[in-house]
Amino acid sequence: MGQVMSDADDDADAAQPEWLAAVGILSSDIGAIVRDRRTVLVSLRGHVDLVVADELQRAVSAVIDDDVERVIFELEHLEFMDAAGLRVLVSARARLGGAIGSVVVRNPSAMIRRVLEVTLLGDMLADVD
Repeated sequence: MGQVMSDADDDADAAQPEWLAAVGILSSDIGAIVRDRRTVLVSLRGHVDLVVADELQRAVSAVIDDDVERVIFELEHLEFMDAAGLRVLVSARARLGGAIGSVVVRNPSAMIRRVLEVTLLGDMLADVD
């Protein structure tokens, strides 16, 4: 998977493969989105709640096209996610046709893992190579 590029990485832009589309840092500073050929990686931190979920929803939807087969949500640094954040996960899976395995949650906290299990979204919890 590629690296997220910041404004300071202007020189690195030329070194990136043209198929890598670094969407960038979300303006609410909750994370970043990177896309390669068929996978979108959404790295989140802090809190995903009603305040930031709409921005996240728009950003994730904007990068999912016909070529995308999987969206990985990296939650290692995410402290909190409410129902609005869960909506983003469900929406991403629906956009990919609803297939189990099309949206994967990696490294959630114990609390977020429990929320996913209780809301019957535990099938999103998976190891990703």
